[in-house]
Amino acid sequence: MVQQDAVAGGADGASLKRGELGFWEVLFQALTSAAPGLSVTLAVIVGANFAGGSLGLSLVLALVGILLVASCVGQMAARFPSAGGFYTFVANGLHPALGTMVAWLYLIVWAVFPSTLFLPFGSFTASTLNNWWGWSYKPTWVVAALVCIGFVYWLVGQGAKLSTNAAIVLGVIEFAILGALALTLIVKAGSDNTLMVFTPHYADVAGFAGLSGLIGGMIYAIYGFVGFENVVPLAEEAKDSRRTVLRVSLLSPLILGLFIILCTYAATVFFGPGRFAEFPGYNGGDAWIGISEDVWGLGWYVLLFAILNSAIASANGATNAGIRHIFAMGRIQLLPEAFARSDRNGTPIVALRTVMAISVVLTVVTGLVLDGGPLQAFGFLGTIETCVAILLYALVALSCLVWFTRNRPEGFNPFLHVLVPVLAIVVMVPALMAAIGVGASIFPFISPLPEPFNYAGYISLAWLVLGIAFAAWVWVAHPDRARATETVFVAGE
Repeated sequence: MVQQDAVAGGADGASLKRGELGFWEVLFQALTSAAPGLSVTLAVIVGANFAGGSLGLSLVLALVGILLVASCVGQMAARFPSAGGFYTFVANGLHPALGTMVAWLYLIVWAVFPSTLFLPFGSFTASTLNNWWGWSYKPTWVVAALVCIGFVYWLVGQGAKLSTNAAIVLGVIEFAILGALALTLIVKAGSDNTLMVFTPHYADVAGFAGLSGLIGGMIYAIYGFVGFENVVPLAEEAKDSRRTVLRVSLLSPLILGLFIILCTYAATVFFGPGRFAEFPGYNGGDAWIGISEDVWGLGWYVLLFAILNSAIASANGATNAGIRHIFAMGRIQLLPEAFARSDRNGTPIVALRTVMAISVVLTVVTGLVLDGGPLQAFGFLGTIETCVAILLYALVALSCLVWFTRNRPEGFNPFLHVLVPVLAIVVMVPALMAAIGVGASIFPFISPLPEPFNYAGYISLAWLVLGIAFAAWVWVAHPDRARATETVFVAGE
């Protein structure tokens, strides 16, 4: 590992602002990036098709799996705090060429992640305005999505301090509204409240009864956590970065998990655990909107506000993290050096403009071309993001295992640095197979993905092949750039 001092806010315009972010700002960056509102209302409930009314138990298992990964992320981040994040971990733990490959792989995550937030923002806004005043759905969702893109561009462009403070405000609103709805559902459920939903008792979906249904629900529940790792690229701007990122890496998925479990429990006991497998299709597929209407009447608009708020907050977090990853690649010349240019606010401005331009194209094109509109585009791009993210989680866990067993640093712990990474890898392998939709002969809860989602697996595989080729070329033609992926840019640490 190479450590290099970097001047905060240097005049060369190629620096991030050091020590600008406190613990709470970094924590809410991680929390809001995972979009708990969208995770609860759109992503996690897919697991009910497998786990039925025992989805709560699947979520507990998923939380354990994510905490295993989070432990590996935190342990590596404490030793390699860098805007390069995962590629720095893998370069130091495995090999610089693999670090280069990871840097490439993450580019597609940062390219599609913001669009997976802009698309549902546009869709929910257009649906509401269509129901209220009869506005035409298609042009309305496009305009709404573009307005959201413009707002996030402005917000992120103001610098990490303002945008992460905004994450705190948006995050508090999101948690407050969904938390209030969850408590309302629990109260309304009355005597139907039961802890049996945290046992296999209600895992009785035909074809997925028992353990296979629970594991299937767990795999799909994991998707709701993707994004918690977005804290890592802010390491160079965090105060006491090693300690802060370690704490947030562990605390953020724990908070997210407990919150998602609370909300899912509330929906389960209110709707009925015995028929919860039907929940994803309730109210024409808008299940959470439906149950909010049942208990709040017109107050369901408050939930809609929380969902839109969740999209903005997560897009803000994803963009913040993504442009810092691109900045870090430009800094070591894995991308053109222009990407390492920051403005007076410390924002990697070229990276920001590039990500926003890509977001405009991906959001509009996929939302208009796919037959299912923006929500199908959300699922399509989200599948690409999830496939690559889970692969990266496994690589970080492997890097943690190899680095600690090879170096045996002070504080080496066989449980934290050997057993936990091994278990994390064991969990991520079937999760990756489920995300791609292959391996049904091995795991009965895996189903081949229908069109157009099956193409997401092919795109992810093609991007991996290109990443391997890119890493090989860099290692042969520019080995110094590949080795630079090991560098940790620090300021007096």
